[in-house]
Amino acid sequence: MYPELLVLSDDSLLTVLSYLPPRELIGCRLLCRRLRDLCLHRDLWKKAVVRGRGLVRAALALAPCVSALIVDSGLPLEVLASYVPSTTCVVAALHLGVGNQTEALFAALIVQKLSALGGLKMIALNIDHSFPPGDTLTPLLQAAYNIDGLKELQIDNNTEKALPAAWCERQVSPSMTKLLYLGPSAGPFLELLLRTHAATLQDVSLYLTEGTPVSFLEKIPGLRHLVCHPHEDLSRLSKLPELQTLDLAESPDDEPFVAGALELLRQASHLRTVTFCFTWVQPLAPLSALVESPSARLVENLELCSARWADLDVVAAALPQFPSLRTLSLDIVPSYDFLRAVSPTSAPSLTTLKVYPSRRLCLHAWLHDPANQDLLARNARLHLQPIFPQSVSTVTISDKCECQWCRWGCHSSLRGPISADTSFATHGKMSSCPTGCFQI
Repeated sequence: MYPELLVLSDDSLLTVLSYLPPRELIGCRLLCRRLRDLCLHRDLWKKAVVRGRGLVRAALALAPCVSALIVDSGLPLEVLASYVPSTTCVVAALHLGVGNQTEALFAALIVQKLSALGGLKMIALNIDHSFPPGDTLTPLLQAAYNIDGLKELQIDNNTEKALPAAWCERQVSPSMTKLLYLGPSAGPFLELLLRTHAATLQDVSLYLTEGTPVSFLEKIPGLRHLVCHPHEDLSRLSKLPELQTLDLAESPDDEPFVAGALELLRQASHLRTVTFCFTWVQPLAPLSALVESPSARLVENLELCSARWADLDVVAAALPQFPSLRTLSLDIVPSYDFLRAVSPTSAPSLTTLKVYPSRRLCLHAWLHDPANQDLLARNARLHLQPIFPQSVSTVTISDKCECQWCRWGCHSSLRGPISADTSFATHGKMSSCPTGCFQI
């Protein structure tokens, strides 16, 4: 730390300190008495994410609060459990995993202590596939269920058994607004969560190997965002008054799209964002159902997975039925015919088209492809965004690329790392543009 910074007022110095990561804030406390106190200001820690044994121990001992505490393999739960009895640090989000009953018991103690401090609003719990079938998770699940004011719960159950709910010790008030659940099937605990928080839930994502608890979902009046596998009974959700986002997770390629899911697409009247996958059998059925829906004129975001070139002609023909469509995502390298069909007439509101880039071309050459250049020239407001694997955060064009465009040297700024969420347009960046808008 530069000594001249100490002449700043507390407010100004806090602004400077806000750029430091948590580990450096702890270190700066050793420099002088003023920093010793100022580095523990609540404003510096309310967005802090801490992980790693040393930093977690220091934060729980000194910090007034943290945004998230992430328990990784370097911090055994038994050790973390020894840190929390004396802490006054308010933890807003807790991420942890358990692999056996002993770890689950320590995790339950940690959850109970942190929730007693108030402010614990989110828990992400990973249950390892190695969790012994005879061991119990009940104390941990009960501790998570009993948290007052919990807003978000994420559970990744990698075992082969549904989670139990064999207790009824206290009445829990509904508070949760967001639930993410992965597991082999619904089971008692998931059903308990859906029943308890039906009055407040808005965002539910269910990735289940078998079944979808439709009878519980239809009793959530404020449900706005739903992710689930297609199911025969999904049509019962068409009357949910607030449902705006529907993501029908991937279904088997060799089976027709489930009739109940088609009815939901056809009948739902308030959808704004829709995601579904084409199947090999009757691949266009879900798109046709959505075209017939009263939601068609309202849909702003449409993500279509597993499309084939043969499907794109029908997608192009359907575009005029979605006058509000702003973002279209296709996990395929689009055909030239499809790109020519995209126009201000067929898609008057479209501002972002997400597609796979050609693997035969470097990104620079792909942007100069005549079909892409023609697309952007005819659609002045459009952003063309290449889709990369989720694990990719940046893309770099090789310095040794021999394509004519890289050898020519245009768009030199493309030669450095490019964020994977970059989109390309012919216009300069405007306030309405995506964050990664790049003019070509």
